[in-house]
Amino acid sequence: MYTFLQPINHQKIIIMKNKILLVFLLSSVFFSCENNTINTEIENEPEYTVADMNASIVYVQNQLPLFVNALGQLGGDLTRIGYLFGDYTRFDNQDVSGSWFQFGTWSIAYNEIIPNIESALSYATQQNLTNEIGVLKTIKAYVYMTLADFYGKVPYFDESHPQSILYDEAQLYNIVTYDLLDDAISNFSQGGTPLETDLYYDNDFSKWVKLANTLKLTSFLKVGDSNSFQQIINNGNYIIDTADDFEYQYGVSSENPTHPLFKMCYHENGAILYASNWLMNKMLQTNDPRRRYYFYRQNGCAPGNVDNNGAYCPENEYLLACSTYSYPLHYPTDMIFCSVAEGYWGRDHGDRRGIPPDGATRTTMGVYPIGGKFDGNEFSYYKDLSNGAGLGITPILLASWVDFMQAEMALNNNNSTEAENYIAAGLLKSVEKSMTFSQLDSGANANYFPSSSEISDFINSITQDFNNGTIEDKWNILAEQFFITQYSNGILAYNFYRRKGYPTTLQYHLNPNPGAFVRSLLYPTEALQNFPDLEQKPNTQVQVFWDTNPGYPAFPVAN
Repeated sequence: MYTFLQPINHQKIIIMKNKILLVFLLSSVFFSCENNTINTEIENEPEYTVADMNASIVYVQNQLPLFVNALGQLGGDLTRIGYLFGDYTRFDNQDVSGSWFQFGTWSIAYNEIIPNIESALSYATQQNLTNEIGVLKTIKAYVYMTLADFYGKVPYFDESHPQSILYDEAQLYNIVTYDLLDDAISNFSQGGTPLETDLYYDNDFSKWVKLANTLKLTSFLKVGDSNSFQQIINNGNYIIDTADDFEYQYGVSSENPTHPLFKMCYHENGAILYASNWLMNKMLQTNDPRRRYYFYRQNGCAPGNVDNNGAYCPENEYLLACSTYSYPLHYPTDMIFCSVAEGYWGRDHGDRRGIPPDGATRTTMGVYPIGGKFDGNEFSYYKDLSNGAGLGITPILLASWVDFMQAEMALNNNNSTEAENYIAAGLLKSVEKSMTFSQLDSGANANYFPSSSEISDFINSITQDFNNGTIEDKWNILAEQFFITQYSNGILAYNFYRRKGYPTTLQYHLNPNPGAFVRSLLYPTEALQNFPDLEQKPNTQVQVFWDTNPGYPAFPVAN
């Protein structure tokens, strides 16, 4: 028996309806609840109150960025937005994929977010609290859609069927896209009262409606429904402006006072995370004005490359062993390897070597999005935790990303001019958003802020290359810039890469035989124990329903 109870803030939150505790049982059903039983009576439980509901709603809002950060980092590491340690074969261990790479994502979803959503939804439905219902169903839709994108078939719960139901992935998508999101939008239109605490949109429910419609856009894009996608675009009620971005702001809740990645990047013993060599090199090559916001260089010279004055930085086997190694034979001659110029000190995709004492010299995350340090050519070990103070964001769904989604749909329809315009719009929004984060760093050197002409030159250069390129070039440019725009949250990048296979220009895995690219995640041991109807996959080559591309080794090209 699987009991869906979870304490929050040391307070017991109970899934209850009319003083009845709903104990969620494991289900062996496919598309129905037949033959399930449910325990509906437990004596002496306190009545679920509006205060309990409000506590659950706040808890869900605070847990959501933890869920997003975990899968966003995993998706980013697989798509070279971040650095991936080790071979793809590591993901074929269910305990590794369940507890390490996902940082307990399954547990966050099924032990924290979903049970609190269901308890709050039950009460809100009883009391006809329409805005609470809308918010809870919108977040629920996002969580289930994301779980389906990474795992495939997953257990589903709702207030009318508290037993878990193992829906087919495509049917779960229909439930999320139409039942949940349409019902959320309907509830928002009924003029309910404000939430006690809305950490995302401050009770502007017109923005929640835009979010719900934008989630529908992501669904239609993945399943290839261009007509439904375009209908939402034509209505114009989706996330268009940066002011409508769906993001979690750190520091507004005592539960999450600072960005968790800030603590790992500005640690007293030096930076803990590595940056992606592919990402830093690509941004340096294109003179991307976002790079000083994305990255902070603690050292101006990465061994085996040149500094910003063109002076050679000698090899250093102690700090960067690969600076003394031969160029990988399976890499194309123009592929970045080991170190990037001008002090962008990171790691290659899949590098599984031990960690040298380079915490004070490697490049770390900057002021965007984690609230770190703006790079003003200080080239110094930085552990002053006051500037930025980790008051950054977890980006969940941004207007700039929606522009790239529209660019993809346009290029699907062979409309390269429209795609080019959307790429330009998305880049401008992304650059301008990252620039606002310099306000978090009181010591930021304004001499290195990009000028309007530098921003225009960058965007014009990208769109000119897109305009002049072959169809292969166009897809690569669109994908590269879409990925860069998703810095710190690679969920959509991981979906795009499995859906389209671009960019083919990504840095190859350092190991010439790393195994098959991860097309979906194995279920962690916890999931198989709690939901015995789940059948473990044979490996991570199993594709989710909207991933219709060839299998390994034909796809993806840049394995």
